[in-house]
Amino acid sequence: MIDDLGTHPFWEFSLRLYGLPGIAPACLHMQDRLGIDVNLVLFFVWWGATGRNDLEAQDFETIVARATRWQEDVVRPVRNARRAAKAGAPQLSDDEARRVYREVLSTELLLERAEQLIIARTADRLDRTSGCASPGQTIRNLLGRYFFRVGVAARPEDWHAATTVIDGALALPAYGEPSLSKKRCASVS
Repeated sequence: MIDDLGTHPFWEFSLRLYGLPGIAPACLHMQDRLGIDVNLVLFFVWWGATGRNDLEAQDFETIVARATRWQEDVVRPVRNARRAAKAGAPQLSDDEARRVYREVLSTELLLERAEQLIIARTADRLDRTSGCASPGQTIRNLLGRYFFRVGVAARPEDWHAATTVIDGALALPAYGEPSLSKKRCASVS
């Protein structure tokens, strides 16, 4: 079912990054402790890691708004259902409860992948960037803007989780085609 959706280099990057040691717990920390949309964190990390510069304010807002709408209206209710299903129900056998849990988990993953496609395809159409910064600085700028936008006052352990994800991303080979912003930065210097 999940393979029926289209693919994008952002999805492939996310799978590779999420599989690295320490990344999943860091992402879940940000999701559960801060209420952060991990798909947006992964997107901002991918965006910077592939050599793109900071997003224009309007484009940043468009991406965040579209992802947030999908996350709140579609993904979170299914995540809540998965968490409830994991606890089981006295009327279901253990096998039935596990089957329900696995089906809901599969649906949640499909919806997460759909959100990533929404984000990536929105960004593909916008791809207007500003500034000239290193990949790490671009990622930190985008994450800082996102944390500020959603009203997160990150504690040191929260930034440690974000830094774990950033460091993991910067250690991976680049995914997708970097924008021309790298060339623009090189010609400006």
